[in-house]
Amino acid sequence: MRVVLQLGDGTTQMEDTYLDAFAPDGNMQKADTLLMRQGSTAEPLLWFDLASIPQGVSVKSATLGLYVTGRNHAGALVTGITKLARHWAPDYVSWNRSTATDGWAQSGAGGIGYDRLARVYATAEIEGEQVWATWDVSALVQEWVSDAATNYGLLILSQGSAAVEYDLAASEWEVAEYRPYLEIEYDPAQPSPTPAASDTPQPTATPTLTPTGTLPAPTSTPTLTPTPVSARLVLQQGVEGYEGASDTYLDAWQQDGNYGRSRELYVRQGRNEVTLLRYDLSQVPAGARVTEALLSLWVEEADTATEADLNLYELRRAWNADAATWLVADLGVLWSAPGAGAPENDRAVASATAVPLNQTAGWVTIDIADSVQRWVQDPDSNYGLLLEIEGQASPAYRLASSQWDQTAQRPKLVLHYELDGESLHDTNLAMLPWLGGGVVLLLVFYLFSRKRNT
Repeated sequence: MRVVLQLGDGTTQMEDTYLDAFAPDGNMQKADTLLMRQGSTAEPLLWFDLASIPQGVSVKSATLGLYVTGRNHAGALVTGITKLARHWAPDYVSWNRSTATDGWAQSGAGGIGYDRLARVYATAEIEGEQVWATWDVSALVQEWVSDAATNYGLLILSQGSAAVEYDLAASEWEVAEYRPYLEIEYDPAQPSPTPAASDTPQPTATPTLTPTGTLPAPTSTPTLTPTPVSARLVLQQGVEGYEGASDTYLDAWQQDGNYGRSRELYVRQGRNEVTLLRYDLSQVPAGARVTEALLSLWVEEADTATEADLNLYELRRAWNADAATWLVADLGVLWSAPGAGAPENDRAVASATAVPLNQTAGWVTIDIADSVQRWVQDPDSNYGLLLEIEGQASPAYRLASSQWDQTAQRPKLVLHYELDGESLHDTNLAMLPWLGGGVVLLLVFYLFSRKRNT
């Protein structure tokens, strides 16, 4: 079944408005446009009545569409959909208040767990005018259909590298076909089958086994003790199909700026600029013993030849390269301290490793084997690294990012690790191409031997 909910079709009930930090007590419910502004200083709220959708159905897809009528100047916004957690009154809601008598737990519906959830259900980049912006909100709509009492609507957050403001057609827009819509496709609920009556089954006789002779005694088979196998893996964005690198930098002088698409990374003395970097390590078998993990960074330029120490800290929380700024780790989710600066909450207390920086251009290489070993053993703890520098002067270094034009100069992680017998036995055969031809032959021989012995 497919339904499209859009005000003006004669049946749809919905509400929409926006919250504006620049007019904190203003109610915008009668506006014909919804404003969305960089830094989530203008946030649209929307609610759709889903009473026409049978409760408990399986939602196959759900798409929210908003039409961009204009913007104040060029620039893209990275947007995210989050779920509201409390009632709001369309005629009274504002940046400061949710109803005529109640305030938000935090202005702008910012109270996590009180005003809204921390989870971002869908993201989309908006660029241009007179275009539709769409979000896949299937998971969110499924939650509302399964539990209608949680449907307080949604909030749209936004970040960007420029101070741009977008105008979106609201439910008051004159031309009905450009008003917000929610398109839902679902499978109708199937009635539970009634079991057919049947005769009571009668027990069947169990045959008695009659021994025909003595089984021969098993012959012992020598146990194969394999030698640990060494493997090498190179992870670099865009090389041999690898797309698992994420990086960005945070800038204290541009606190709302996001640089996830930047071709450059920066580190500056005094923590005024720090870099975040993460690699997807799913290609490394869980039981691998990491003997070496060399992270290589290309230094494109330094504004001074003064030596400084590059410190690497393991990050302690999730972050989104396309949304992280000096203030937030993800859309609507603040760092515990600006610049991911809170020890233990944002990053580790102690530096994982450090290396001197004294060149104006070229490679700098750091062994991060201990960190990689922890991430291989516990993949959920792999939030990547924070890079910052300390020194007597105020140097700034410009590094190549995973978006750098020259692929060979992008950040590179070269891993050396060993696999013992049990790890080899558990290693999926799909991993074999990454381990090299000689290792493949050893693995095949070992697995074949194990097969014969079992």
